[in-house]
Amino acid sequence: MIHTREPHCGGNQTNIGMYGRCRTREHHVQRKLTCSSLNVCSLRSKLLIPEFCDSILKYDMFACLETKLDELDQINVDGYKFISKPRKQKVLRKSGGIGIFVKNSIHHLLTEIPTECEYVLWFKINRNLFNAAEDVYFGTVYVPPDNTKFFSREIFDMFCNEVDHFTTNNQYVVLLDVERCCC
Repeated sequence: MIHTREPHCGGNQTNIGMYGRCRTREHHVQRKLTCSSLNVCSLRSKLLIPEFCDSILKYDMFACLETKLDELDQINVDGYKFISKPRKQKVLRKSGGIGIFVKNSIHHLLTEIPTECEYVLWFKINRNLFNAAEDVYFGTVYVPPDNTKFFSREIFDMFCNEVDHFTTNNQYVVLLDVERCCC
């Protein structure tokens, strides 16, 4: 759970966002943003499983690693927008890739941040959702095993530099599923 030091005091805000509390004479407001991530090893096949789709619906954001999608694939789950960052490296069959399902109710507050590193999908959520001083930055991370043709020390170093950049320049940074990360 992410904590903020700046509680929200005011109107009827939705109960989505960072964990924050405010005590006034009239009410107590608590907000949270639920997120999860999973290495799906082919998203299309998992979307055929009702229990998998049900698990997406439990969260405001649900990150998927190893989606095995390309830029032409269209993914649809009712009530969600899907943001995809497929693997750039050309291969005979689809592999790798990162994606995240974001509830329609908060999608308009999300801005994808393009970067060169294919190991991470960066985005920020507008600070107004959390009533925070700054936007909140998220990175959905997957680093392939170093004994595969997809691992590159140069790209891994690029990822570590991006993490360093975001954590140095922003108060709120969340990394989802830092699988195999050791920067």
